[in-house]
Amino acid sequence: MPKISVLMTTLNSEKYISEAIESILHQTFENFELVIVDGGSSDNTINIINKFDDKRIRLFVVEGLRRSAQLNYGVEKSVGEFIAIMDSDDIALPERLKLQSEFLQANENINIVGTWAYLVSEDGEYNSLFKRPTRNNIIISQLLAMNGICFGTICFKRDLAEKNKFNEKLNISEDIEWFLRLSAFNSFANLPIPLMKLRQVKKSRSRYYPVKNQQLLESMEEYLIKKLNEANDFYNRVGTLRDLGLINYYYGSLKKARKYLLSSFFLFPVSFLTIRYLVPILIFPEGIFEKVRNIKLFRKLAAIFRKIFV
Repeated sequence: MPKISVLMTTLNSEKYISEAIESILHQTFENFELVIVDGGSSDNTINIINKFDDKRIRLFVVEGLRRSAQLNYGVEKSVGEFIAIMDSDDIALPERLKLQSEFLQANENINIVGTWAYLVSEDGEYNSLFKRPTRNNIIISQLLAMNGICFGTICFKRDLAEKNKFNEKLNISEDIEWFLRLSAFNSFANLPIPLMKLRQVKKSRSRYYPVKNQQLLESMEEYLIKKLNEANDFYNRVGTLRDLGLINYYYGSLKKARKYLLSSFFLFPVSFLTIRYLVPILIFPEGIFEKVRNIKLFRKLAAIFRKIFV
């Protein structure tokens, strides 16, 4: 039986961390360690963690580390063959580690596996079922557009993170940038079973658009332009042009997003994913579109489109 290192990063997480820890300690899979890396909490987080009398919990307090640096530190300190990410405000269902471990052992070609999840309110009340695609090619095509795999649900082979560290220059969406780099030579999967409860906290670090982050944009754009220049097949080029459009759609210039998405469309005009992002920025002037895409109705229509076409 392989050992799993559950990696949890914390910073002022006193409200929910006890429930998050308990959900790991109550797993049906027993061969695990819980590695907690705290970035220097000023509330009662560390005292709460220390009240748990369980040798499987290993706490490291390193003040001033951003989350990406906390993740790298946690990988270095962990000893498991697999690493499972656990956010300090979420809840793991009892079978999570068992089923993800069994899947990775049975599918040696898959390096990262996520799960479906229940979205819950701050008080833990059910909101909706969060489904993600299960096939690798669809997951990769949706990494930028729709988060094809949810970081807070993943379990992966530890050497993956040893060879591909998280970008410590980033303070937001480091998971998306990491997934993008991994997608060129790794296979993804999602178990079509809800094995997590993801808490929808108002002050969560989850991505809301538009997010202007120059370091994130530059990092992803540099990687994708290099990938585009090295593209040696038609579909790789089409997908990379679309991804360049999407990173600008979310993080950069809508003018550049339009240019890249048009280039992708002209090469392969039957991609509904490209059309879904291209059409609204062609219809609306840039200044107006920035406001329109935050309207709840627009976001609901986009969600309906995804269910029908993607």
